[in-house]
Amino acid sequence: QEEEIQALKDFLIQRYGSIVAAFHAIDTNGSAALTLPEFQKVVAGQLRYCRRSDAKRLFLLFNDDVEGVVTWENFGVTLQEWTHYRIKKRAEQDQRKMDER
Repeated sequence: QEEEIQALKDFLIQRYGSIVAAFHAIDTNGSAALTLPEFQKVVAGQLRYCRRSDAKRLFLLFNDDVEGVVTWENFGVTLQEWTHYRIKKRAEQDQRKMDER
Protein backbone atom coordinates (compact mmCIF):
# COMPACT_ATOMS: atom_id res chain seq x y z
CA GLN A 1 0.00 0.00 0.00
CA GLU A 2 2.75 2.42 0.93
CA GLU A 3 4.50 1.64 -2.36
CA GLU A 4 1.33 2.49 -4.31
CA ILE A 5 0.98 5.83 -2.55
CA GLN A 6 4.65 6.61 -3.14
CA ALA A 7 4.38 5.67 -6.82
CA LEU A 8 1.41 8.03 -7.22
CA LYS A 9 3.21 10.82 -5.37
CA ASP A 10 6.32 10.34 -7.53
CA PHE A 11 4.17 10.54 -10.66
CA LEU A 12 2.42 13.68 -9.40
CA ILE A 13 5.69 15.36 -8.43
CA GLN A 14 7.10 14.62 -11.87
CA ARG A 15 3.98 16.07 -13.46
CA TYR A 16 3.44 19.13 -11.23
CA GLY A 17 6.86 19.80 -9.67
CA SER A 18 5.81 19.28 -6.04
CA ILE A 19 3.28 17.37 -4.01
CA VAL A 20 1.64 20.61 -2.86
CA ALA A 21 1.23 21.81 -6.47
CA ALA A 22 -0.23 18.40 -7.34
CA PHE A 23 -2.73 18.62 -4.49
CA HIS A 24 -3.74 22.10 -5.64
CA ALA A 25 -4.23 20.83 -9.21
CA ILE A 26 -6.40 17.91 -8.08
CA ASP A 27 -8.41 20.20 -5.77
CA THR A 28 -10.45 21.55 -8.67
CA ASN A 29 -13.04 23.28 -6.48
CA GLY A 30 -10.42 24.99 -4.28
CA SER A 31 -11.82 23.64 -1.01
CA ALA A 32 -8.42 22.49 0.36
CA ALA A 33 -9.89 18.97 0.54
CA LEU A 34 -10.26 16.29 -2.12
CA THR A 35 -13.51 14.41 -2.61
CA LEU A 36 -13.56 10.98 -4.21
CA PRO A 37 -15.20 12.23 -7.45
CA GLU A 38 -12.70 15.08 -7.68
CA PHE A 39 -9.76 12.70 -7.15
CA GLN A 40 -11.08 10.20 -9.69
CA LYS A 41 -11.78 12.89 -12.28
CA VAL A 42 -8.20 14.17 -12.23
CA VAL A 43 -6.15 11.06 -11.43
CA ALA A 44 -8.07 8.65 -13.65
CA GLY A 45 -9.65 11.02 -16.16
CA GLN A 46 -7.31 13.93 -16.88
CA LEU A 47 -3.98 12.35 -15.94
CA ARG A 48 -4.93 8.82 -17.00
CA TYR A 49 -2.75 7.47 -14.20
CA CYS A 50 -5.12 4.57 -13.57
CA ARG A 51 -8.71 3.39 -13.94
CA ARG A 52 -11.47 5.00 -11.86
CA SER A 53 -11.74 1.89 -9.66
CA ASP A 54 -8.00 2.03 -8.97
CA ALA A 55 -8.27 5.76 -8.24
CA LYS A 56 -10.96 4.96 -5.67
CA ARG A 57 -8.70 2.38 -4.06
CA LEU A 58 -5.83 4.89 -3.96
CA PHE A 59 -8.12 7.55 -2.47
CA LEU A 60 -9.09 5.13 0.29
CA LEU A 61 -5.40 4.59 1.10
CA PHE A 62 -5.22 8.27 2.05
CA ASN A 63 -8.54 8.21 3.93
CA ASP A 64 -10.51 5.01 4.39
CA ASP A 65 -13.85 6.85 4.53
CA VAL A 66 -15.35 6.89 1.01
CA GLU A 67 -17.76 9.62 2.11
CA GLY A 68 -14.91 11.64 3.56
CA VAL A 69 -12.28 13.84 2.05
CA VAL A 70 -8.52 13.77 1.71
CA THR A 71 -6.94 16.88 3.17
CA TRP A 72 -3.57 18.30 2.24
CA GLU A 73 -2.32 16.85 5.53
CA ASN A 74 -3.55 13.34 4.54
CA PHE A 75 -1.77 13.89 1.24
CA GLY A 76 1.55 14.44 3.00
CA VAL A 77 1.78 18.23 2.67
CA THR A 78 3.11 20.08 5.71
CA LEU A 79 1.50 23.24 7.07
CA GLN A 80 4.61 25.20 6.08
CA GLU A 81 4.48 23.88 2.49
CA TRP A 82 0.75 24.57 2.20
CA THR A 83 1.04 28.10 3.61
CA HIS A 84 4.03 28.97 1.42
CA TYR A 85 2.30 27.63 -1.69
CA ARG A 86 -0.95 29.52 -1.01
CA ILE A 87 0.95 32.78 -0.41
CA LYS A 88 2.92 32.27 -3.63
CA LYS A 89 -0.26 31.58 -5.64
CA ARG A 90 -1.98 34.64 -4.17
CA ALA A 91 1.02 36.82 -5.07
CA GLU A 92 0.96 35.45 -8.65
CA GLN A 93 -2.76 36.23 -8.93
CA ASP A 94 -2.22 39.74 -7.61
CA GLN A 95 0.64 40.29 -10.07
CA ARG A 96 -1.54 39.15 -13.00
CA LYS A 97 -4.24 41.61 -11.94
CA MET A 98 -1.67 44.42 -11.79
CA ASP A 99 -0.31 43.47 -15.22
CA GLU A 100 -3.80 43.61 -16.72
CA ARG A 101 -4.22 47.26 -15.69
